[in-house]
Amino acid sequence: MFSSLELTNFTSFAQLDWPDHSAMNVIIGENDTGKTHLLKMLYSVGRSINLYFQKKDGPQPRPWMDCFIHKLSWTMQPKKNDYFYLLHDNKKGMEIISCVGNGRLSFVMPDVSKIEIDPLGVPKPLPIIHMFDGINPIGPVVFFPPKEILTAMHAIEATRRRMEIAGFDDTYLDLIDDFRIAPTYGEIGINLKEILTKIRKTLNDGEIDEEDHHFVYRREGETYSMSLTAEGFKKIGVLSRLILNRSLTQGSVLLVDEPEVNLHPQAIIALADILFALSQAGIQVYAATHSYFFLKRIEQLARLTKTKTSLVDLRKSPTGVTATFHDLRDEMPDNPILTQSEYLLNEDIRLDWGE
Repeated sequence: MFSSLELTNFTSFAQLDWPDHSAMNVIIGENDTGKTHLLKMLYSVGRSINLYFQKKDGPQPRPWMDCFIHKLSWTMQPKKNDYFYLLHDNKKGMEIISCVGNGRLSFVMPDVSKIEIDPLGVPKPLPIIHMFDGINPIGPVVFFPPKEILTAMHAIEATRRRMEIAGFDDTYLDLIDDFRIAPTYGEIGINLKEILTKIRKTLNDGEIDEEDHHFVYRREGETYSMSLTAEGFKKIGVLSRLILNRSLTQGSVLLVDEPEVNLHPQAIIALADILFALSQAGIQVYAATHSYFFLKRIEQLARLTKTKTSLVDLRKSPTGVTATFHDLRDEMPDNPILTQSEYLLNEDIRLDWGE
């Protein structure tokens, strides 16, 4: 699991030093403050570690650096596949440093302006310094993008796998691959069993199942196609299958971008409960959100359980996006989401009582 991340000259960030990650991590910030970029960088690092160890003892092993460059390219999908577009300042190089478990890895491009990109998205020549020290295998790394995947699954696979057309990035394609793994039998642990029960309840005692190579929603003996299934049900139903097929298990990392999308506030709170429970069951969770309901519920759970829960508050500044770090088990710090909720409350008071 991740314990720290440092970024230099990457997209919105001139410099970001995020130490001391938690089992549950929440990222907030206005639009265009780099929340998704932060999640995707963590994903690129984590998934490249997965890929490196999958290939390590096979007939075609790949250096970690190659795995990372490939994953970063197809996850970030920079314009014209040019790393130049990933820079905060195009006159400086890029650096990524992360501690994962007891190991440490780094990736440095000292002068990106001299890099040429081949058709496969590999920079050549490679003025790159990298280190992969003490890194051990980690559990599966899973990314939940804001859009659900089940309705558009075949279209995503066709455009990416057969035609290699950019658009749907690797977070979508990888999630489809993870979701297609058949559920396995055997014990999954009491905590995860309880979470599955919560998920089923949130789905109105239904479940996502497979029928004739298509996925359907089943409830009370009735079967519904994905196009007729509520968007929120599809999003939450994916979680259940990933637990059952061991894509989400103790030691995994789950990154969720805008979990509140297409969910009623009641379902947002239920999903917050589920994600927090996953973090308590040994899965490291990262969630980027705009939702007061989600943020407030995570704060309540952190205070209730006295569990260290990291809040990363991203703000724009003249020199780039800056970050402040808080522990939600202490209290909710002032932030733009709270400010807007207080504004609406004050408007109600003004309307009721006059100015």
